[in-house]
Amino acid sequence: MFFRRSSICSFHSFGEVHIEKEENLNAEELIKSGNNYEKKNLIWMKDVHFVIAVRGPVYREDSSIDKQRTNIALKNQKYSPGDKILLCSLAYPAVIKQAEAVVQGNPGVELVLFDIPFPIKGDDDIINAYSKALEEHPGIKITVIDHISSDTAILFPVKAMVDLCHKHDVLAVIDGAHTPGQIKLTLEDYGADYYVGNLCKWMMIPQNAAFLWVHPKHQDETKPLVTSHTVYAAHFRDRFYPPMTKDHICHILVKDAIEFYEELGGLEAISARNAKMVTEAAAMLSEAWGTPHLEVTRDVRAPHMAVIGLPKDLTEAYVNNTPVDLYHDLMKAGVSVRVSSIGEETWCRISCHVWNDWDDFERVRDGVAMLAKNSKMNTGEKIRPPYFVPHSIMDQTK
Repeated sequence: MFFRRSSICSFHSFGEVHIEKEENLNAEELIKSGNNYEKKNLIWMKDVHFVIAVRGPVYREDSSIDKQRTNIALKNQKYSPGDKILLCSLAYPAVIKQAEAVVQGNPGVELVLFDIPFPIKGDDDIINAYSKALEEHPGIKITVIDHISSDTAILFPVKAMVDLCHKHDVLAVIDGAHTPGQIKLTLEDYGADYYVGNLCKWMMIPQNAAFLWVHPKHQDETKPLVTSHTVYAAHFRDRFYPPMTKDHICHILVKDAIEFYEELGGLEAISARNAKMVTEAAAMLSEAWGTPHLEVTRDVRAPHMAVIGLPKDLTEAYVNNTPVDLYHDLMKAGVSVRVSSIGEETWCRISCHVWNDWDDFERVRDGVAMLAKNSKMNTGEKIRPPYFVPHSIMDQTK
């Protein structure tokens, strides 16, 4: 259950939103109209406005809430044989699968995956890797750029990367799933063709809350993946009107979540607290387990996240299994962290938000150490999760 003021999100992630929005949206008139359809539309419009608005009270015509974000950007392009889609190997696995699906449905189109070598000592290392990939693979049509990568918690210099892509006539999609609530967003300043973001991670809205921002020059040809009543609507936003059978609670809670985030101190204060704690926790875990940090400098690491190697005894015990198997056994030990393979090693990503305290990270330390010591918890059989593995943040229940 989500009760009033139980969700957390960042007001300053999206800049100022003024009270005049209600006048611009004719809120009072619509509420009094008694038209249930209009009331539902009003709720959706107001909450999208609250989340997406960056400057001033005017409703944003270039934004839409939809959970199919990067899929929409990739599948709304007209591909020709010889076109290529460029992705970094650190991209979110589901995004890679989306690109693979596009390739399968468009003969002659190719997916290009490239690596960013570690250590990463700054923005230049990331930009140079992208530049090399663009130069070595002519014919790139579109690329998806992480703003904050999921497994590696790397903060990418998206503005410089978008500029680089446009110099090569490449469409740039920014995957900002982990960004809202960690850093302030200035969508127009990035210059991207598409920007997508989740509100159900650091902003703590229930699942299915997300947004898609589309540059005005692409709005006419951008259509939703699901064809329904509004697919031919004149306005871009209206084409993405959510189905009536969808649970709208994730949209309705946005305003309360934003206000609650501000009551907690706002983005700057929350980020400072989270960044300090997660940095100290990463150092503590690294020392306790005798394992390294992922080789990235602090200036290219996400504010609220850190990646540490797991103990060798533990990773060797799971050599014939997958990170998902290890994730589930850690859950049995009372620990919930993101587990992934990066290079030849297995790592865990810790995250810190307002409800986490030092005891949580001590439980991570002890739970991992216990599992490493007692490898009998691993049966050697691959465990298949009965549901999609959640991995947005660390959340231990005492």
